[in-house]
Amino acid sequence: MLVVVGPAERTLPVAAVASVSSGERVLFTSEEVSGQLTAPIEGCGFSGTAVIQAISPDAAFAGDNFVATGTAEELEGFFGARPEAFAGKPVLLAPGGLGAVLVVPERFRQWGVAEPRLSEVPGWMVGGGLHEGRVRIVLRRQRLALAAASEEETYAALGLFGRYFPDLVASDLVSTGLGGINAMVHPPLALLNATRIDNGEVWHYWDEGFTAAVERLMEAVDRERLDLVEALQGTSPRLREMVLSWRGDGASASAPLYEEIRSSEHYRSRPGPTVLDTRFLTDDVPYGIAGWEQVAARLGLAHETLKAVRVLSEIVLGRELEADPHAVEALLTYAQRRTAATPVPDDAAEPGATPKRA
Repeated sequence: MLVVVGPAERTLPVAAVASVSSGERVLFTSEEVSGQLTAPIEGCGFSGTAVIQAISPDAAFAGDNFVATGTAEELEGFFGARPEAFAGKPVLLAPGGLGAVLVVPERFRQWGVAEPRLSEVPGWMVGGGLHEGRVRIVLRRQRLALAAASEEETYAALGLFGRYFPDLVASDLVSTGLGGINAMVHPPLALLNATRIDNGEVWHYWDEGFTAAVERLMEAVDRERLDLVEALQGTSPRLREMVLSWRGDGASASAPLYEEIRSSEHYRSRPGPTVLDTRFLTDDVPYGIAGWEQVAARLGLAHETLKAVRVLSEIVLGRELEADPHAVEALLTYAQRRTAATPVPDDAAEPGATPKRA
């Protein structure tokens, strides 16, 4: 049985998609919903009836395999509270992070249990919620890269989790570790709307929060990120392609991204954070921006924008947001070994993927 662990706002839509795709009952942790739900699912191409069962995050649970969805701190709490539940089991980190698959096993060794069989994707797989007895999916990542520590483990994870999530494709840890869309969009949105956030104002980040200036900062981050992807022989679409792929409604190839987003009902009325101590900075900077900065510095590549975003985030929050140096080292070592091995087939790339950038 599949168990989806994390905060309810993330676990419920993931469990619903897993159920309707596989035809199985799926468990998910929740403090907001209880018992079994048999609910229609709709949106983003999904249809059918999901059979999902809510379980308390504090309850003892057993599963054959797991999806862990949430911030790094949230997942650390879930794993640390009952590491034995995950020991030796397949666990998909959704999202993972820079080198997450390579460093998380050490935590389980410290807890004295067998490490799980880890794989990861670079972002949220789906988003949505329960409304009037129906699960409405409003976000779907298509052809989403999945990777484990080796090619063999990657395809084993794909064979297992692919029946629950049909949008997964085999990839590598360079592409997943450098492909997190949250790190590209959330810190720029938070920094350039810091006054709104600090005042506790009600605002919507894809509406009034997303402007031409915010887009320019996002694109600058993305350019330095793509240089890393190319240098380490990974594969990744550009930010614009990632964002617009969620819509699938024939978006223009030339209009500014912020205009495209504002014209789409899909992105309307997404509440922005109202405190600066938000995952937009506390999670997406140390597990994304700062790690990419360190990798770029090690490779001698430009990283002025990445550094600027990290430093400004630290100033705004009043504390350091450094990356885990062990994760950086682990990813670089993995990348070096991978270049000497047989690469994952080309069909692992997403449509419009950019392994190299002119």
